[in-house]
Formats: sequence, structure tokens, C-alpha cells
Amino acid sequence: MRISLDGLEFKSSGDMVLKSSVKGLGAPTIRTASSEFSGRDGGFLSSQFYDMREIVLDLMLLGSNCQTQAENICQLEAKTGIRQSYPLVITMATGTQYTTEVYVINVESEIESERYMEVQLTLMAPDPFFYILTGGDDAGWIEQTIEEIASGGYETPYILPVVWSPSSQPTIVTNDTDMPIYPQIILEGKYTNPEIENLTTGQTIGVNITTAPGDKLVIDMKNRTITLNGGSVLPSKVGDWWGLASGDNNIVLTTGSGTDTKTGVIRYRPAYTSVYGGVCS
Repeated sequence: MRISLDGLEFKSSGDMVLKSSVKGLGAPTIRTASSEFSGRDGGFLSSQFYDMREIVLDLMLLGSNCQTQAENICQLEAKTGIRQSYPLVITMATGTQYTTEVYVINVESEIESERYMEVQLTLMAPDPFFYILTGGDDAGWIEQTIEEIASGGYETPYILPVVWSPSSQPTIVTNDTDMPIYPQIILEGKYTNPEIENLTTGQTIGVNITTAPGDKLVIDMKNRTITLNGGSVLPSKVGDWWGLASGDNNIVLTTGSGTDTKTGVIRYRPAYTSVYGGVCS
């Protein structure tokens, strides 16, 4: 196993050694809301959610000389600042790579000598899930094109040969995991009151807004934000936030004008509760 923090790699050998024990790569802690019944035995669970993920890395910094060790320490300090997130990538022996975003919440170090230091990094991932990089981009996103539905058929009277007009079908997005995936919708160009519907779940989200060529509208289902050219237009939202159900999802785009852009992009990241999630699914 190798782990990199914003490009700084820890592994079983070299100047920055990752010890064999790594805490926090399994299933996240389950947060449970419960209450006792009043005046009778028992109680009830009102809801269960996954909590934030804590990851603990035990490291050894081994410099070949004092200068090299000083460089090791400086590299580590550059990646352990506060008030910012860092990409964490875990590379398994199989070659599969998982990623998440973490904050550094504690650094404990013990200097054994000028060339040897033990360090324990405690990291917090607000998102409890891991995302597989294989098959996606450098953040694990997978993109598909969604299209505006156009009906097909032909016009009468029958003048041979019959010419059929083209039609488009819903975009099929497959969620291979056993939990909902909350995607992003990216619409670049001219759109009039666009709506995106997941026919599988029967849910629709839309924006009462008209965009112009060159504009970029982003609907983020997970973070529940809607931006136009980087600025929030959340008050213009209509419909519901929705996720991709397990299995195939049929996604369609509709707009209010025949001159609108006919396509958009849906991007999503399969989410796993542990670094073995992709193996067990």
C-alpha cells in the first residue's frame, strides 16, 4: 500500500516510510439518532448516517544525512497546514486507487535523532466515502452526455420512400454501488428554464433561469449548490435534489426553447465505504 498526501508519497521504503498500521480505511463510523420511549420499555432509532472519517498515518522520516532529513521535514510541513483540504490517494497492492479530501487536525512528532523522526498524522475527511480513480479523471469523476429528448416518427401522406426523423433516448447512467450517488449537472451554453429528470426515481430538478452562449451552469446534488459562472443562483431552483439509484438510471434534459443547447454533461463518482468497497461490490 502507498498513500500520498497532495502528491507527497508515503510507502514501505525510502525517506518517508508508512508503517503497516493505518487507521480509518475501513467502514466509517455510523452516527445514530435514538430516543427512549416515555413511560414504557425500549426506545427507537430515528435515523442512521455515516459520520466523518478519521484517518491516522504513522510515519518514519529517515534522512540519509542531516540535509536530506531537513528537506523531508520541510516537505511534510508544507502539506500539513490548517484551514485547507488536501487530496489523499491510497494505492492498493492490486493497483486500484482510492481518493478523498482531508484536513490535517493533528501532527505529533518525536525526534529520535537528526536523521530519524517518528510522526503521527491525524486527518479528517468530511466526506465519509472513498472514490476510485480508475476509469475516471484525477478526482474520480466519470462524465456522460445527457440529451434533450426529441420525438421520432414520420409524416403522412405516405410518399415513398418514407423518411424517418431522428429521435434521442434517455441517457443511461449505471450506479454499480449499493448506495445513492449524488451527481453534478454541467450545462454550458444557451438554456431556457432547463430541467433534468431521473426517470428511474421520478425526481426532477430545474432552474428558472435563461443562460446565454458561453455561460456555465453547475447543479451540484451532493453539496446542494447551483452556480452560474461561479456565482450562486440557488433561489432559482425548482424540484428536488436527487441521486442515482443502484442499477441503471434513465436521465433526460428538457429546455424551454427550440434554439437552446440540446446537450449537457452529468458527472458522478461511485462512492465506497472502505478501500475494499470496489472489491466487494
